[in-house]
Amino acid sequence: MLRWTSLLLLAAVAANRVTGAPTTQAVSPLNGRIVNGEPAERGEFTSQLSLQKNGAHWCGASIIGDYWAITAAHCVDSVGSYDVLEVRAGVTNLKEEGSLHAVDVITVHPQYDPSDSWVNDIALLKVSPAFPIDGVTVAPVQLPAQGEEVPDGANVTVIGWGNLWGDSGGPVLHGGVLQGLTSWGYECATPP
Repeated sequence: MLRWTSLLLLAAVAANRVTGAPTTQAVSPLNGRIVNGEPAERGEFTSQLSLQKNGAHWCGASIIGDYWAITAAHCVDSVGSYDVLEVRAGVTNLKEEGSLHAVDVITVHPQYDPSDSWVNDIALLKVSPAFPIDGVTVAPVQLPAQGEEVPDGANVTVIGWGNLWGDSGGPVLHGGVLQGLTSWGYECATPP
């Protein structure tokens, strides 16, 4: 059984294309759960959330408003009526308390298709109570302007919790602006 790593990690990914082209960066051997990442400082990524299913870390997510978060649709599409979904905010270590928020409403993209490479793999979460936005440890992620594109060859930052299977739904940032979500990959830290 996988043991979830508890530190929030950032992985700077040097990609040939943000569109998913293979990267030429060498990948270090997988001796632990962290691959080419480094620990985040408290308050460094104030929008990062731990999406928790039945009390355990499940996926990443990001704050986008007082009552709203964004994650990958595949993180929530198999949630059953007996499952409890919550998000934890304001932490860089899953052993910290931070603030816990119940997921009240899940809205999956209407054209999400897991049978077609998880196209439109995005979902919104409405939570309660509201996030305690203070701009220091909890704040919404900056959203891109309509039509904004990431240049080919740009470096992006992927935020996660240190275990690639629990990092889905976490943000992909370019210049501190949300440009995508971690969706799926070809094995753990393996270039295609």
